Amino acid sequence: MTRVDDDIEQWTKSPSFLHLQPQVELDGGKTLDLSNYPNIFMVERAILCERLNGLCGLTITGFYYVCFSCSDGSINGYYYDPNSSAMKQGRRAETL
Repeated sequence: MTRVDDDIEQWTKSPSFLHLQPQVELDGGKTLDLSNYPNIFMVERAILCERLNGLCGLTITGFYYVCFSCSDGSINGYYYDPNSSAMKQGRRAETL
């Protein structure tokens, strides 16, 4: 599986992405006009290595997939680590 395939698989967990999926799979979303789309999609890579007595005790190498709703200010997010089997999900509904 490629990184693009991973991204598409993770984004399909967000209902706001589902109707964009066919075009993203077709051309990577290059022809989509998202200038007036009611959501902002972001991916951020998480890299952390906590050192304990010179040893790397904790390594985080996953990705945060975040969907921000411009209409109500809610934030939905997922943390995905390809080296872990657990999917973490969070939701923040308060307006920021």
